[in-house]
Amino acid sequence: MWNCLSNTTSKYQRSYSFCQKEALAVKPPARNQEEESTLKLGIVLGIIGGIVAILGHVPQPMRMTSFGLPPYSVFTLEEMEDATDNFDPSNLVGEGSQGQLYKGWLRDGSVVLVKCLKLKQKRSPQALQQHMEVISKLRHRHLVSVLGHCIVTYQDHPSTASTVFVVLENISNGSLKDHLIDWRKRDVLKWPQRMAITMGIARGIQYLHTGGILGNDLKIDNILLDESLTAKISSYNINLPSKLERSLAESPSKLRDMIDPSMRGTFAYESLKTVVQITINCLCRDPMGRPTVEDVLWHMQYSVQVQEGWSSSGNLSGNLSGNLSNKL
Repeated sequence: MWNCLSNTTSKYQRSYSFCQKEALAVKPPARNQEEESTLKLGIVLGIIGGIVAILGHVPQPMRMTSFGLPPYSVFTLEEMEDATDNFDPSNLVGEGSQGQLYKGWLRDGSVVLVKCLKLKQKRSPQALQQHMEVISKLRHRHLVSVLGHCIVTYQDHPSTASTVFVVLENISNGSLKDHLIDWRKRDVLKWPQRMAITMGIARGIQYLHTGGILGNDLKIDNILLDESLTAKISSYNINLPSKLERSLAESPSKLRDMIDPSMRGTFAYESLKTVVQITINCLCRDPMGRPTVEDVLWHMQYSVQVQEGWSSSGNLSGNLSGNLSNKL
């Protein structure tokens, strides 16, 4: 076969002029546009799939440090006292109706803000712990991130929390209120800066409201500004645990008071509590916090076993609708 590639023999070699002019003038066949689009789409999907696969193997603490922050921690009262030099007045940054705000230094050298909240209502440590677990997952450019907490209980009532210390990332440029009141700082806030701050606040509120976190306490002195004048909401909250969730965490009698009166005396408390808890988990706003179907079935079967054991021990008079196992 005649070609322009042979370098061992001239038997099938085309002439030099043909290879330089006529052969090079021939264009390769045009690729089908649909095939090319399909190829590009396949490459893009492959890249996206690879990224998702990598992110799926990133540990949770590493994901939470994407803002350059340490993982969330639960501190002791001793650590809070060490961080603030026993809450020395010289470290007091601000004070409001909700409590005091101190500047502190953790043992690793990190500079933080410590908010001291005196509780006016009785709360169990368990309910507050659940409350803080939700807050700990909030990470947004326009929110002051919560880095940890410490729950202190009454010495004579260890089942009731008295104080909560909330550890926040340090935002060192002061509040929006300071910048608007102080004429030296106010001069820095031109119209473009003020618009950017307003947009930042709006984005922070949108993030909170999108997740159903409607209890943010928006005041001008709760808006902090970092070195680049990025607005960060420093006081935000979530809806307090529902009455049902608090009943689970506080005492059996409160949960019993909430059920249908016709059911009283017919159930084992552990069986009822298990079903209620898995139901609450199924209603979690965050899809990642919801149990799998297998997990739901396991808890339901466990609840049935507890109930049957309680019934067979003579706690239930009469046969109420037969064997519960046959109902699942």
